[in-house]
Amino acid sequence: MKRFLLFVLSAAACLQVACINEQFDLTNIESDGIAIGGDESEFLMPLVTVKFNSGDICQNVEHDYSSIMELREQINIWLPTTLPNNANYVDIKALSNNPTYLQSIMDALFAEMHTDKAKRLEVASHVMTEFRAELIEQLSNSGNATLKTASSQLINTSIANGAEILAQLFVSYPNEIEGILQDMSAEDLIDINLENIDTEIPALDISEDIEQMLTENLDPSSEENAVNALYLFGETKSGFPFQFRIRPTIEYTDIDLGNILIDSNTTTPIDDVRIYREDLQTLFNGSQLVMPISLERYYPNEQFNDNSEISISISLRKTGGLNI
Repeated sequence: MKRFLLFVLSAAACLQVACINEQFDLTNIESDGIAIGGDESEFLMPLVTVKFNSGDICQNVEHDYSSIMELREQINIWLPTTLPNNANYVDIKALSNNPTYLQSIMDALFAEMHTDKAKRLEVASHVMTEFRAELIEQLSNSGNATLKTASSQLINTSIANGAEILAQLFVSYPNEIEGILQDMSAEDLIDINLENIDTEIPALDISEDIEQMLTENLDPSSEENAVNALYLFGETKSGFPFQFRIRPTIEYTDIDLGNILIDSNTTTPIDDVRIYREDLQTLFNGSQLVMPISLERYYPNEQFNDNSEISISISLRKTGGLNI
């Protein structure tokens, strides 16, 4: 799965390079001491845009992988139609580290299940599909004779019939069944972790002349208020009903674009990050984007599909003059 993702992401990388007129031969110019622009100048160059779709963002569950689409369906099973306090999002982190918050979600779910048969059957069907063995074990260990009998009935029955049995047990023995369901929901809702996204950025078609113009007169790294310097900046866009936290870095460089919070259907700027000659050379020659990604929020009333994507656009800013 991981190799497949790398291939897909590499193929999806979109290069946007500043136009250069090949008719200009900079090597024929006597360039010693000649500069374009001055201390206040800025030169901008779009470098690369990388895009990730719903199949590229995966949950890691003990070496098994589920896409963000499958993860959403898994979360939705355990959510009430109306969230506590009419909230418009689920705090994914709080599901793991705030027991009171998780309990409020479960209380609202159980209240809905007592009045809505369709929701009872939805949850019961999921439990029969994903947790049948665990359910049978817990029922068989119960001190309730009816639950013990039901555990035997669930061994060889169909998922649909088992869901009907479990839904009825929920109505008749709510205290016992709610406790069992709460244990199972925790396996789906707690510690939701996404796989890091690592993808190749192909070599950029930048001539040696342009590279030299950008890098020959750079101020040393020790200069805090540099005039002649290189910076990466950009923006991220997301079409997913999630708030993600990412931290993109470029392998074999010191480039770290920092912690970036990407909210649902918004554009988020990437602040200036100063880079140096060796960093830029690595980017130009081809590099690897390494991006830890995590979920912060989920907006259950917003939609997405297989064509939804996250895009990361990175541009270069050169301050000060250009030597030619």
